[in-house]
Amino acid sequence: AEYMGILRINKFQVMGFFKDTFSKGEKKEFLLNYDDAAFVYFIFVILVVLFAPLTYYLLKRIIKRLCGWEGDPLNFACKCSNCEKAKNRYAQTRKSSWFSCFSILHIVVVVALGYALIQTIGLIGKDTKDIKRFDPYQTLGIPTNATDDQIKVAYRKLARELHPDKNPDDPEAAAKFILLTKAYQSLSDEEGRRNYLRYGNPEGPGALQVGIALPEFLIKKENHVTVLTVFFLIIIVIIPGFGLYWYSSVSKFNKQGIYDDNTKRYAQFLNENLPLKKFPFVMAITEEFNENITMKNSEAPAFSQLMKDTKLERPKDLNPKIYKCMLLIHAYMQSQKIEDPKLLADQEYILLLAPRIISYIIELTIENSMYCKLICKRAIKFSQLFFQGLEEGDSAFLQLPFFDKDTYKKWQKKCKIGKMKFKNYIALPKQDLGLADFFQDEEVKTIEAAIDVFPKMSLDVKFYVRNSDKIYQGDLLTIEVDASRNYGNLPMNSEIPNGIHSNNYVYPKQEIIWLFVVSEEQRRVHDYAKLHRPFSKVHKEYSIFLEHAGKQEYTVYLKLDSYKGLGCKKKIVVEAERSDLKPKEPEVVDADLREPSLMEQMMGACQNEAGSDNELEEDAKEETKKAKPIKKDEAKSEIPSKSPKEGKEELEKKKTTQSSQYKISDSSRNEFRVPTLSTQK
Repeated sequence: AEYMGILRINKFQVMGFFKDTFSKGEKKEFLLNYDDAAFVYFIFVILVVLFAPLTYYLLKRIIKRLCGWEGDPLNFACKCSNCEKAKNRYAQTRKSSWFSCFSILHIVVVVALGYALIQTIGLIGKDTKDIKRFDPYQTLGIPTNATDDQIKVAYRKLARELHPDKNPDDPEAAAKFILLTKAYQSLSDEEGRRNYLRYGNPEGPGALQVGIALPEFLIKKENHVTVLTVFFLIIIVIIPGFGLYWYSSVSKFNKQGIYDDNTKRYAQFLNENLPLKKFPFVMAITEEFNENITMKNSEAPAFSQLMKDTKLERPKDLNPKIYKCMLLIHAYMQSQKIEDPKLLADQEYILLLAPRIISYIIELTIENSMYCKLICKRAIKFSQLFFQGLEEGDSAFLQLPFFDKDTYKKWQKKCKIGKMKFKNYIALPKQDLGLADFFQDEEVKTIEAAIDVFPKMSLDVKFYVRNSDKIYQGDLLTIEVDASRNYGNLPMNSEIPNGIHSNNYVYPKQEIIWLFVVSEEQRRVHDYAKLHRPFSKVHKEYSIFLEHAGKQEYTVYLKLDSYKGLGCKKKIVVEAERSDLKPKEPEVVDADLREPSLMEQMMGACQNEAGSDNELEEDAKEETKKAKPIKKDEAKSEIPSKSPKEGKEELEKKKTTQSSQYKISDSSRNEFRVPTLSTQK
């Protein structure tokens, strides 16, 4: 209660504190002046900072759209009815992007900022014109080097003309006369003239005034509550709320544009034992579908009929929303027609999100090293079946227009060409396709146009170890892959069609090609590349560390995510020898060795002298140990008698031999002890 009593301050006391912060003294002289003119400049800078980047991005979008520079626009070369529908949908989405809430808000904000900027520039020009500088010479109409007599004459003349008594009708006459008098006083006084020439003010240097670039209405008493309320709303509510909303809306999405929580959902089921028929279930557990797809009682009749048509059994413990998504996916892949508008809208929502979801599932299976190559191939195969609206076991020829299961069986019986692989069939010349005897002329043209859209892929693989002719254990193997894509009968200067052809998927979809290297022994993907830009040729390099010796097999796969039966692969076999058989690299000796410096020569000489002295000491010690003690009588008997001259000559010879043998310099005698001669010598 005491604590709450301390905080009982009314709003008038708060306003008083707010005002006292910027004032002092009993008369409330303001410490900081609120300058309206400076506030105009402050607003101008803020508007420029906001207006420049927003206008830049808006103009960039407009120029890209007008000039056709937008990144990777879809190009549909097929003329079939489904591709025309996808083309129209794509054109509508590009147009509708300009009428989205974000685009409209962007344009409105740019226009509003531009209008405010123009008005601010007008206020700046107006304030600049109103600013006048006190110039006594200009007021008196005399030059700056005028004498005292000229100043007096000019003042008297203008005083008679501008006197208020002679200009009773002019309301500014008194102000003009006062300004004239002040100009005369400032120039007639020597100190005033000197201050004017030095400081620009006859009264001397003025006091420093500090102002705030904010309008003056902020300190008015009647505006205190409003100002504080707006301030706290902006600082405490609007800015933090906008930041939290942006973070919560952006952080939950991954790079593919779907919820990041889907990674945990997919990882629970993506393993080597997952069959191909279970991929619709993995796709159905997506978080977006769980949020936006609902179950209604009005859908019950159409829902039960769809269950009969698809023959999809419902597990007991399965979420109804997940089962509904699975049912709609199977109905699409079986080409089942849906008449209920709500079910049709839900299926359309699933098909629109499908490219991002399936691409992310494929990328998950490739990136994570715990997934083997089989699950990667199954994920890509499911993508091919989904976007072509096929089931497992359907022929690749059903991707052609006017081909269904019954038509394909009849055509295959009549035309022997139908027994070959689809990849080889689309590479045949048009006259050898065998379509004229079974289809009409318009249908034949449509089928031939669709065949031109299917890419003809080729793959060339090389492997080696840099700077080595042989491959050993522990080397870094480099695999070079050259992939090329050909579209057969398309004109040379035509754009590469990257919009897929499909008999069932009638939404815009960009073609994606997956290129990855698989180790047959380790059963995992080493490296991969996701090619989503249209290309004719592409070159990639992959590096693999050879962990062990022996025979190792690697396979390079080139898979298309939207077409069945058009991928290719190349297998390479690497024979790595043991690392102990690898020859050692010879030591590189530089022929142009530089000569040692003077300091290095001196240090080397000292080390040599120290080594020689140590050797001499060791030799002398060994000799003293080997020498036996000799008695005085034996020494006298063994040593022959010699003359004093002969003895002196022998001593001199011994000294000369010692000096030539040991070569001890004078500088090193203080550091190293000279070995003593033995008693025999």
